[in-house]
Amino acid sequence: MFFMPILIFICSIFFSLILLVIERSMGIPWNFHPDSETYINISNEVANAILNSGEFKDILNNGYYIIVYYLGSNILTVTIYNIILFSISNILIYAALKKYTGITYFYWGLLLLLLNPYRMHLSTTCLKDTTIIFLSLLSVYSTKNFILALPALLIMRLSSIAYIVIIAIEGGNHRIKHFWLILLPCAFVMAGILIINADLLINWMNVNNEINMVFREFDSVPTFSEFGNFGIYIRAALWPLFYQTGLFFLLSPSIAYFPIFLGSLFNLIYCRIYQNSWGLLLVPYLGLSAIALFVSGFTTYLRYAAPILAILPILIASQQAESCLNKKRLKTAL
Repeated sequence: MFFMPILIFICSIFFSLILLVIERSMGIPWNFHPDSETYINISNEVANAILNSGEFKDILNNGYYIIVYYLGSNILTVTIYNIILFSISNILIYAALKKYTGITYFYWGLLLLLLNPYRMHLSTTCLKDTTIIFLSLLSVYSTKNFILALPALLIMRLSSIAYIVIIAIEGGNHRIKHFWLILLPCAFVMAGILIINADLLINWMNVNNEINMVFREFDSVPTFSEFGNFGIYIRAALWPLFYQTGLFFLLSPSIAYFPIFLGSLFNLIYCRIYQNSWGLLLVPYLGLSAIALFVSGFTTYLRYAAPILAILPILIASQQAESCLNKKRLKTAL
């Protein structure tokens, strides 16, 4: 029904604007996240350097500077861009769930995903996370979109390789069928790089573990850095569980973490009630663990992990739809 996407789009914009007003009235400025100020202040310089160099490698991980540059490095314009992209992302969530579940009507559980407080908050900032979440949702919707969004994700965030692998493996067998020719060579190349540069990779992990990435006073989620190298693996094992279940809020109860806690809780409730799943898929969990290996601050970890949590219900719906289809095929064959 054409009316539903329009309604979702309008309501998403409305609630984002309401949250924006609430945040500003509470004294939360546009540059609450230091990266927002960085993008606004140096996008012209970085974008010009990239465009003048003519080297594709220079744009990897730096694509958002170019977006901000073309948006005039204007705080209001960039914020509007993110709010619109958040609203389109919500249409993608609805369309994907409709595609995989066959449900054509609006149900209240959908609000748990569409009005995720953390995603909504990110839409009111000048950060690149809303763009990355949008591209991740676009990728999981179809194989064609996956092809289009793959390079864009790498341009936005080089570590998006984690999202790409998760979507390729967990997004249904059709991903693997279409991409095994790409994935297998990439896997061999990545394995070779890891083997050759194992010492460098381990050293990078150790250095990141020693760097204090706890930037907020309210962040008291344990990093396990006191356990040295072993603490890195403890973090990789537990942080995904903390984030997906909202347990981190019990370890670090604060007003700032409450909206993120609600987002995790909403996701968990949706997966449990509407998908009969706890949402703890192996490959996404491993992806969340991989991020925790190189990020020693939980607030930073949340931003890198948010796209995985956003696509998780769609991945589950995709797998369940494919499982039902395989069962039907088996019955037909018998």
